[in-house]
Amino acid sequence: MDRILFIGTFKFKENIKQNNTIYFLLFSLIVFVCGIVRQCGTNKNASGTFLIFVALCNIYIIFAAAYMFGNEFSNGMYKQLATSNINSFCLIISKTIAVELTSVLMGVIAIGYYVVWAIVGNEKINVSDIVGVFIFFVILAFYISQVSALLSAIFLNYKLTLISVALYTLVFPYAYVIIRDLWGSIDLIEKMPMWRLTYRIRIADIHVVDIAVILAVSVLYMLLGWIIEQKSDFSRVNGDQQDE
Repeated sequence: MDRILFIGTFKFKENIKQNNTIYFLLFSLIVFVCGIVRQCGTNKNASGTFLIFVALCNIYIIFAAAYMFGNEFSNGMYKQLATSNINSFCLIISKTIAVELTSVLMGVIAIGYYVVWAIVGNEKINVSDIVGVFIFFVILAFYISQVSALLSAIFLNYKLTLISVALYTLVFPYAYVIIRDLWGSIDLIEKMPMWRLTYRIRIADIHVVDIAVILAVSVLYMLLGWIIEQKSDFSRVNGDQQDE
């Protein structure tokens, strides 16, 4: 267990040093300043600005998780498995911990921004919203991690993993909104686990059933990814994939 925590913490620190994290933090600082300006004006709405920033954080978590799982072919995942006493399932757990730590960091930044915006605008701080969003960040990280683990085991390629994760978590739900009228009266999107939880967070009404369903689906993805990875042919990891 200590080795898993060590690897997870190490990969979290490694991810923080990436340029995309630095760019995101700089961009988030710009959003923070814009939020301060908005709160000092007449159109005060800390909650609205907060939700926009949370959406941006979610997109970053998708990139971080896809990088953590899909880019391992250039970072030596199979070499690590062959030369250490840690198995592939434990490696998935360690990567999940790294994504969780990244998500918690994003959640702390988002909540900090919200509190400052609310204070500057003399708005009431909604504690239930803060707690709900923090829970959302933790569950989102676990869910996206297992989606990334499954898709990376299928494609063995960082770029394809990233595109697939983005399509699955971002594009598909909104595409369905556009064409759902063609599907009759069944509103499928409201039954999608992450979509339902996002809606619950927005109205500060978190349902235990929704969380349980999301966690169950995440565990299923984890097991499927592990099974596929176990059955995959290591020879598929060729020089071209290592350059991704």
